[in-house]
Amino acid sequence: MATKSKPERSPRQQIRSWVKLRVTGEDAIELPKLTDDCLEYMRSRPQLLNAFMSKIVRGILYEAIRDIFSESRDMVVLGNEAVSDREAGRRAQRLRSRWDRWLEHAGERFVPLKKMCRADLVLSIQERRGRGEHEHMLADWQQALLDGLEDDTTTIGERFTDEEIELAIRQAQQSREAA
Repeated sequence: MATKSKPERSPRQQIRSWVKLRVTGEDAIELPKLTDDCLEYMRSRPQLLNAFMSKIVRGILYEAIRDIFSESRDMVVLGNEAVSDREAGRRAQRLRSRWDRWLEHAGERFVPLKKMCRADLVLSIQERRGRGEHEHMLADWQQALLDGLEDDTTTIGERFTDEEIELAIRQAQQSREAA
């Protein structure tokens, strides 16, 4: 029976492992020094340095090439592909109706808008109104916190204790429930 070999770790994983070994048990790390040490470690392993640089350079090159096409007058970048204006137009035609792609949550599932029936709409409306109530309660809570701030520079953490924040949200919930 053939034994499975471990997949080779990426250059980034190898560097992360080396850094973790270096900092384990330390209470303070001087980041510039650790960075310099890491660079020396990579230089002592040319294969690792080349693999790491290949990954980095590939990303930089990809961005530069994408930018060239983004600036072009007759090409459009769509995701990972550069296409002619004509092709972009054809694709846009196929994707034109946002309502064909619109999904609504109804009960336990998402349903395309154009395939919803009355029962689906009722469920969806109830869910949206419920989420809205929660958002209104949170807005009331935030308003209470805002009303307690004296100026534009004081933060919530400076002005309120955790208990006061908790009390404010409970009061907002109770006020919504009573309404």
